[in-house]
Amino acid sequence: MAFQVGPGGKVFTRILLILSLMLLWFTCEPAFSESFTGRCDEVIDGDTILVFCQGQSGDVEVRLEGVDCPEKGQPFGTRAKKFTAGMVLSQNVTVNIVTHDRYKRTVARVIVKGKDLSLELVKAGLAWHYRHYSKDPELARAEEDARAKKLGLWAMADAEAPWDYRHQKVTIRGYEEIDDFVSAVRENNLSKLKELLTFNPEMVNEKDRNGKTLLQSASVQGNQKAAELLIAKGADVKAADSRGWTALHYAASYGQKGLVLLLISKGAKVNQKDTKSGKTPLHWAASRGAAEVVEVLLSKGADSAIRDREGRTPLGCALRSRKKDAAEILRKYGARE
Repeated sequence: MAFQVGPGGKVFTRILLILSLMLLWFTCEPAFSESFTGRCDEVIDGDTILVFCQGQSGDVEVRLEGVDCPEKGQPFGTRAKKFTAGMVLSQNVTVNIVTHDRYKRTVARVIVKGKDLSLELVKAGLAWHYRHYSKDPELARAEEDARAKKLGLWAMADAEAPWDYRHQKVTIRGYEEIDDFVSAVRENNLSKLKELLTFNPEMVNEKDRNGKTLLQSASVQGNQKAAELLIAKGADVKAADSRGWTALHYAASYGQKGLVLLLISKGAKVNQKDTKSGKTPLHWAASRGAAEVVEVLLSKGADSAIRDREGRTPLGCALRSRKKDAAEILRKYGARE
């Protein structure tokens, strides 16, 4: 249907255009915009907050750019969190996005009532200038000034940088720490897993006592929600264990159809061979008789002609294991021994 525009049509069109631009201006899109405004709903720690933004499905996790506050278990860690909460909690803030880190967090400078939160933390002696990632001269000068005045953590003679503390914590606790994560995955305890990853995001790709990553453990258990959370936090879908098994190998082998679809959608390689047997995820699904997974893999480009180290194709594996349903699907897709 064509609409007729009268003499006032141009004016009306201009008004609509202005209103549309205003709507775009006031609607925040953190994933695409350089800055947005929202309300701070939660302070996770001194340098990480959650900001509610109108029009978003949930809070945006914001990691302060240029600074690193003491960790939860370090001196002044709690004080840094309280300082940040005192400045921004329940306040409207402007988030000037710099980048997004590997844990999918928004890295940004947060402005509240005209003050830069990163700078204020450093001035108060409650954060280090994160020189490894930031060359900001103002932050560097602020740290030098706080050190000279012995403010906050600089009153201690042996203040330990949080990045050194995190490294030492992982080294000392070793498998004891990863066990907490593994338990959360196995129990499908999403709230516990989320909390652990919030305070220890660097652990998302660590391996357990058996050499499995957390995502591989989730794939074995069939815990799709845990897998989705891990991937959202930066888990590597292509990571392999000592046998060369990826999360997709485990999901296919254990017949986890939903996880197979998820992993492929996130970039998992359907034709990757493991290093020990030379089998692809399709070989393992066929060997275990996971017929639905076999069909999913074939529909997503799995190559049924690849042979393992013993010279068997996926169809050969299915026939050897007497998995008739899997073999029938492979034949339907033109597979041969």
